[in-house]
This record gives sequence, structure tokens and C-alpha cells, in this order.
Amino acid sequence: RLSRLCQQAPGRHEKEEERRPGDLRALLERDFSMESPHFPKTVSEAVARLVKWKKAITLVLDSQRTYLKLENAKFAERKLVEARMWSMEVPGQYEGIGAPSPDHHIRVDRIDPYVKVVRRTAKLTRIVRIIGGNGKSYYFSTRSYIAAPKRTEDRMLQVMSYVNNVLAKTMGTRRRNLQFKVPTFIYMTILLKLVSIDQSYVSFSDILEKHCEEEGKNGDEMLADAVHRSTGSTYEVMRKKIGDKVLVKYFSLRIPSPSALFLFRQQFTHQLALHSMLCYVFGIIDRLPEHYIVSRSNGTILSQDMAMSLDETGKIAVKDAVPFRFTVNLVRFITSIGMEGPFRGVFGSSAAALLGKKAHMKSLITLLMLDELKGMQVKALEENVAKGRKQDPNTIVTAPDFFKPIPSVRDIAYSNVDEMVKKIKYVVPVPVQPVKTPSHQTLAPCDLRVQEVMERAQNRSNLAKMAVGWYPWF
Repeated sequence: RLSRLCQQAPGRHEKEEERRPGDLRALLERDFSMESPHFPKTVSEAVARLVKWKKAITLVLDSQRTYLKLENAKFAERKLVEARMWSMEVPGQYEGIGAPSPDHHIRVDRIDPYVKVVRRTAKLTRIVRIIGGNGKSYYFSTRSYIAAPKRTEDRMLQVMSYVNNVLAKTMGTRRRNLQFKVPTFIYMTILLKLVSIDQSYVSFSDILEKHCEEEGKNGDEMLADAVHRSTGSTYEVMRKKIGDKVLVKYFSLRIPSPSALFLFRQQFTHQLALHSMLCYVFGIIDRLPEHYIVSRSNGTILSQDMAMSLDETGKIAVKDAVPFRFTVNLVRFITSIGMEGPFRGVFGSSAAALLGKKAHMKSLITLLMLDELKGMQVKALEENVAKGRKQDPNTIVTAPDFFKPIPSVRDIAYSNVDEMVKKIKYVVPVPVQPVKTPSHQTLAPCDLRVQEVMERAQNRSNLAKMAVGWYPWF
């Protein structure tokens, strides 16, 4: 999170008047570089410095302009001004199902000459508004990279699009209208892309920040105090301070009627179960609050920065104590009835839908896994080259030995896919089995294993093992 803040720190700007004195990156390295004599000696000291730096950089971000002229923005955005509008279609209209019909697609009428700049949690986001020929507005946020992206998130979006097709063709999931919300990505350059968004979306971290502001609390200061003074578990201290009604209060005050709240909670539960199933099967880690974005109008959820947990050899190795994010506030909002009914039903039925298309799914996921491993190979090569050049500029460095033979990469991909299929089989509902007890005979639920995974995800001991930056108490 701090690294994302530092990426937005003022350094080089296009205009002279936008420069600020000093270089925050140099000061940051002085405070947090392990080679620096000022490196913090205790965890509480490190947390206190992080809180100080977050305040400082947040003030810098809040002082930036709220609107930019499109012609004064980056080169990739200036190309939008020079484009012929009626020769362009509004992006995101073709969903990949059936043949495209360009004659029925909406054309771009014009592009708003002003780019809105908003701060979302720890970074600045630029929002471009495109007005279509039908008079509607379509919003896209810009996402930039310091280095060329490895396309990991794009591959996961391809997986979600494929899962949507499977869910739409399976009776049990089609009746529940289960679908992932897949945003549209438009690459302007290799380092910049546009992502379709909705103005009603808000992240979990924004909700937590708003709650602390309304309660007159500072979440970072409470965290620093808990780390410094608490003799027990930081998780238990923060859970009591934050509470488990943050989501309940936020949405209850902003949704007009009980019936609308009921429908919102139902859709939210379905979406959370789908994303939880995906995280469990594919071993997706680092599901921070800022990575979950929920629509305040219909309860759909977007997941950002999705990446599988792979070890040095490319095999799936989930090190987190919990399989997916299922914290106390989420549990309290969807209620116990939502957990026992919609959540478990969606989790198990979506896994069963994937198992029904096992052969085709294995072929597709294997191809995507091969691309992911090739990306790891390129990244490892770049790191070795950079390390070798730092030691000797004339040294020629090659890729690691375990990535050289291509057949071994295929074996790793097949092994990862087999591991995913095992996880799917584990949570697929099974026929009801009788369970004998000393007093009577009962029937075990068909989705008992789904219940076991859910209990592991919300277990307080497991949540207490998660990193502080994961916000396990929210």
C-alpha cells in the first residue's frame, strides 16, 4: 500500500509549476531502507512511521487538481482528442458471445474535455467520460504501470469470462443468474490502459475510511496504538475497536427501503460467494479491502489486482492462513441465513458447474497457466540480468535452470491444473449421507465440505495470523 502511495509522490511533472520541493522517495528510502541507519528497530516504530508517511503523502495527493484538461494530459490521452469520433465505437459492447454486429454498436459522439482526478484510498485515479451517440455517459478510469505489466490480471479476467459462459449454460447457476462482473480493458499503450467503471462503485477500504471519519477515529492511529501497547493479539484489539457493523451501517443508511436492501444483500452474497470460490480454486492471494469494489446500486463486486500464489518453481503454493476473505464485517452483513443458504449454495453450485466442463476447462486453464509461467520466466530473467549488471556490467546472465526446458514448464502447468480440479471436486456437493450418532441417525448436508472451507476462512485464529495490512478485523 505504501509503495502505491509512493508511486503517486511528486517527482517529475510535465509542468514546472507542478513541481514540489524535495524528493519524497529519497526521504522514504532513508526511513525504510534496511541499509539505512534510520531503519526502524521495532514493529511499533515501523507502524508509526508508516502512519506518518501515509498522512504526508495523502496531503500531497489531496492538494492535486481535481480536473485536468484532456489536451494537457498524457500522450495516450491526447490521442483521444485527435481521433475521429464517429469512426470509434464505445468500448465494451462486444461480450464475445456470437458474431459481433458493428451496425448495432453505439458510436462515440464526443469525449469530455476535462479528466476528473479522484483519490481512491492510496492512489490518484483519472476518470475519462465518453458520451455515446445515444446520449449516455460511459466512464473509464486510467491505470498506469511503472514497468511493462505481466498481464496476470488480464488472464484472470479471461478465466472469469470463461466461467461466465459455463455458468450461463448450467441449469443450477443459470437459475440463480450467477455471473462475474468483468470490466472492459482498453490498452492505450503498453504502460497505460482504460478500465470501464461505474460511478456507484466504492471499495471496502473507502467504506472503512468513511466509517472512521464518521466515528471521529483514525484507523491508522488506532492500529499503531494497538501494535505498540497491546499485550495480546492485535487482531482482537482492532476487532473490538472497529466493530462488526461497518458494512451494515454504511449500506443501511444509503439504500432507501428494506426491500431494496434485501435484494442488494442477496446480490452481494451471490457475488461474494462467486469471488470466494474463484480465490479458493485458483489460489488468489492478497485480497486487501481496496481490491474489492462493490456497486452501491446493485451489489455487484469487482476484484482488482488478482494474482495466483506461485512459488519459485511455478507451482501453486498458498501461504495465507485463510482461503479467501470472509471477515467479521462480511459475515455480519450477509447474516447467518445468507451464509447457510445463498452463500453455500452459490459456492457449491458454481464449483459443480465448472466440474461439469472439466475437460474443456483443463485445456483452457492449461494454456493460461503456460502464459503465466512464461511471464514468470521473463521476470526471473529480467531480475537476473539486473542483478548481474549491478555486479558486473559486462556479464551475460541467463534465465534460471528450472525454467529452461519447456517440457518441465508444461508439467508444472498440468500439475497446477490438476490441483485446481482437486479443489473443485472437494467442494462440489455430494449425495446426502446418513450419519450415525449414539442417540439417533441424521443426514449430513450435501455441501458439508463447503461449510468446512467457510469455517476455515472465518476462524479467528486463522485471521489473527494474517498480516496487519490485510485488515483481517474488517
